[in-house]
Amino acid sequence: MYLKVLKFILMNLWYLVRWLGLAMYHGLSALYRRRQTKMTVLRPRTVYAGRWLLADDPQFCGRAVVVKQGE
Repeated sequence: MYLKVLKFILMNLWYLVRWLGLAMYHGLSALYRRRQTKMTVLRPRTVYAGRWLLADDPQFCGRAVVVKQGE
């Protein structure tokens, strides 16, 4: 009788620990993924379009600045 109760408690405790671990794993991975996308957006980008460069420079308040590429 006591063995069945102990087994029942341990099995339910295992499922609870497993569920909490998976929930934490998925939550942290979602937060990390969101942080990575924000970090890539903050990086200045340079887009090459023919002989012109579109530079996303923070010096110009985030506006795209057109700079002629040296030939």
